[in-house]
Amino acid sequence: QPGFQGLSRLAALREYRGDLAGALEAMSQARSDAARTLPKATLAWTEVRVGSLQLARCDAPKAREAYDRALALMPAYFFAEEHLAEWHAAQGRWKEAEKLFRQLLKSHSEPQYRIGLAEALRQQRNPGESRQETEKAIADLRQSTRDGAQDSFRPLALLLLERKETAAEGLLWAG
Repeated sequence: QPGFQGLSRLAALREYRGDLAGALEAMSQARSDAARTLPKATLAWTEVRVGSLQLARCDAPKAREAYDRALALMPAYFFAEEHLAEWHAAQGRWKEAEKLFRQLLKSHSEPQYRIGLAEALRQQRNPGESRQETEKAIADLRQSTRDGAQDSFRPLALLLLERKETAAEGLLWAG
């Protein structure tokens, strides 16, 4: 069906098939439809998706523009801030990434944000605080798995496999 929902699903399908240009075209059309008919929150979401597709196509400047448009529509929109933090990290702008990950953690205490913060700190030669954040992320992921969340297995395994003293436990979670 034409319209936002059909176009956004078409974009996802094209992306999964590896057609990034087609996915970007469909998501851009979905964005145009959203701008005419849907709330700002939905339009901001489409901007983040456009930015993600731009980044997948190796166009970092256009990705940044899309993330900035999303934040102009909805300041402090966590989904846009998350992608912008990852964008900064990919550009080697670790101080900016650290700032955004800290900001995200204030409102959404998610292990993936803590992992991002730990990496930003490690890259800035702050191993002590990086290790503390990694330990907190591991504790959060262990608790998530105890609570039944299965999407925590992989990140937990990867973190545990990074260190000799926890590698055996990491192998258990990876299996």
